[in-house]
This record gives sequence, C-alpha cells and structure tokens, in this order.
Amino acid sequence: MNIPKVSIIIPAYNSMAYLPTTLESVLSQTFTNFEVLIIDDGSSDNIQEWFLRIVDPRVKLISQENQGVSVARNTGIAHARGEYLAFLDGDDSWQPTKLEKQIDCFEANPKVGVVHTWMAVVDLENRPTGRIIASTGEGDIWERIIQGNMVACSSVMVRRYCFEEVGVFDETLLVAEDWDLWIRIAARYPFAVLA
Repeated sequence: MNIPKVSIIIPAYNSMAYLPTTLESVLSQTFTNFEVLIIDDGSSDNIQEWFLRIVDPRVKLISQENQGVSVARNTGIAHARGEYLAFLDGDDSWQPTKLEKQIDCFEANPKVGVVHTWMAVVDLENRPTGRIIASTGEGDIWERIIQGNMVACSSVMVRRYCFEEVGVFDETLLVAEDWDLWIRIAARYPFAVLA
C-alpha cells in the first residue's frame, strides 16, 4: 500500500451545505499524493449517504459521536499516515496549487515546522469578496503569536513530528485550540507563509 505524502484532515459537523465544495477543492489539487480523512463528528445531515457516492479511494470517512472540533482533528491525526498533515474545515476550500506550493516550501526549508497561507474571503455562494487575510507570521514567530493568532487553521500544513514533540489539539479548550497548538509549535520551530 502506498503511503500518502500528505494527510488532509477535515472535521465535519452538519457541514453538508459546504462539504461537497470543500472536498472538490481538495480533489482538484495539482499535488495528488494525499489521503483525505473526513471526520464525521456526530452529524445528522446525511453525510454517510453522501460519502457512499464518493468513488475516490483516497477519501475516507471516520465517524464518531459529537465531541467537538479538537477531538475530531485529533481523531484525524491519530489515523493520518502522511509525512505532512493539512487541516481544512468543512466550510472552507483551497486553491488548486496550495498543497504543491506548501510541499515545495517544506522541501526548500527543512527546519520549518508549519507552512500556512494567506486566505481569500468568499461569500455564501463561494464568490470572492475581494477581502484577503494576509499573514506576516514567518520565521521565529513565538513572541508575536503569543500576543495574537495570525495563522488560520484551514491554511496550515504541519510536519508530522511536530505533533510527536508538542502534542495535539487541547481537547479541553472550547476556543483558540488551534492558536494554543501554534504557540507550542512556534516555541520549537520556525513558520513559513505563502501569499
């Protein structure tokens, strides 16, 4: 069995209004050596029936009782086989070259632990609003990130060994669980950002 280079973790809780578009953006990536782990966090919106129509063997559905986004992401981390882990919320989507650019960045910068990207805001119909969330979170960002989060979870790709060293998402936090993890990673590894 081929080991995927990237594991994409999509937590989903009643996300069917957006999830097909989210998954389409993943399956349209120019970099294709990945697995997709959709974590059904106790949804009641026919996600199981929808999943049965997906024919791409790279996509897997893992179902659990509703326990929140941190537990769902950690379930994905526990099942991930890739060297890199990427996170994507069930109501977000990616540009087609996102994974390719992040892999290139990691390979050019072997000390970097996290590569994240700028984000474009879209409306409810997935049309660009013209608003860009631009991050300057690059290099040794620990002193800056403890003051405010500049890293959007759906833009992030992380080296697997970062989780082995600093742990996973704190399941006791109801908010800012991603920010907490970025702080722990930033204490040990530089970050890179792509526009």
